[in-house]
Amino acid sequence: NTIIRTPIQQSLMTNFNLLDTENALTAAKKKIKPLMAIPTAEVETAIDTFINIQGTRETDENEDLVLDPETLVLQKAFQANFTTFSNHLNSLSIIVTPPQISNLVSFSQTLFAQINPMTTITAMLQPLVMSGGGQMEKIKPIMAYPEIPDPMFLYLQNLSQDFIIPNIREIPENTITLLENNQVFIESFMAGLNHEMSKELLWREYPTDQRGSYFRNFWDDKDSLSEASDHDILAMDDWKDRLGEHNERFIVNGVPVQKKNFIVLVIRGDVLKKYPNTVIFAQKADLPNINGQPRTLASSANSNNIKTPIFQAELEPDIAMFGFDLTKEEARGNTEFPAGWFFVMQERPGQINFGLDDSETIPSGNATKWNDLEWGHLIPSNGNLNDLNHIHCNSIRSSANITPKWGTNSAEMAFILYQMPVIFARHAEEMLP
Repeated sequence: NTIIRTPIQQSLMTNFNLLDTENALTAAKKKIKPLMAIPTAEVETAIDTFINIQGTRETDENEDLVLDPETLVLQKAFQANFTTFSNHLNSLSIIVTPPQISNLVSFSQTLFAQINPMTTITAMLQPLVMSGGGQMEKIKPIMAYPEIPDPMFLYLQNLSQDFIIPNIREIPENTITLLENNQVFIESFMAGLNHEMSKELLWREYPTDQRGSYFRNFWDDKDSLSEASDHDILAMDDWKDRLGEHNERFIVNGVPVQKKNFIVLVIRGDVLKKYPNTVIFAQKADLPNINGQPRTLASSANSNNIKTPIFQAELEPDIAMFGFDLTKEEARGNTEFPAGWFFVMQERPGQINFGLDDSETIPSGNATKWNDLEWGHLIPSNGNLNDLNHIHCNSIRSSANITPKWGTNSAEMAFILYQMPVIFARHAEEMLP
């Protein structure tokens, strides 16, 4: 039979209440009296009896036995030392087994609350700073310090791209997915970076109180059209919460809103190599009125339905990242935005392309509108598309009433062959676990 063992972290509080069992959780195992143990009082009696016998042997029945006086002295000294040891041993306090804890849930919650560093460190420092409202306050303003706007992720990337995306080479080629920005890691990295910069300025005798926020940009936002803040972290003298809760990039009605993490669209593959000017943005989804129908893109005429990237970055060999001021809950769909958001790749409208659609198979019917015209419409239904080396102006298969007419003039041919910009949209729910 397979022995099922409960992990210690799951049985911790349960075992805390056990007594005299193998699984009991104690500071030390309870001491058990050895089977051959003899009480100290009996040992003292035996020593006393032995010494008395030694002292009377010569007079009683062993007249010829001469007892060494030094031996008797040593025996009495041993007796005195053992008596002192016995008295000290008997004076020790008896350890009483504590009673069982009646409510383990409240006990554990209280214990964790009491050792919370946010509580203990604040309680230790607050008496050292006197203020009228009982809250710690800034004693003096921070000295002027240099601000360096360079994106710091570039320097971290030079150390290893795995610091940006762990196991980055495991991302399959020609894929698109969503990741989450790790704001806790970013704030930890930026805090260490600013701390080291403070030490360097002090070493070089720059006038500083070592409280400046010299680096506040982790991502590169030089191409951003978003109204979000330019900084990835608040100034460090304004930090009041836990790591990960000082993201300044979120904007709601022009006011920064502190949110921990935001969505990052990751694209790996050939699409951005072939079309480097692809427009990438997020667009709100619309829920259909009929159940079971797919979601559609909300109107792009409303600017509130469109979000542009707040930053973008490139990683070798062919990975592009685009950050959006959306949380994963908002992107997937929540009570505020039930339909969620699409992430869209669109061919740039200003870059005009001419041509026909590719044909995997020869179309059986005629083209009824020019936007549906394929290369297969230029040959007979039983022709070979690979043998096509020029276009016969009178052999195109189309409906007779399509206007403008094929082969009329260059302007009408440009209208016919104009390729509408391609747009690809994928909902966040399809890319999130």
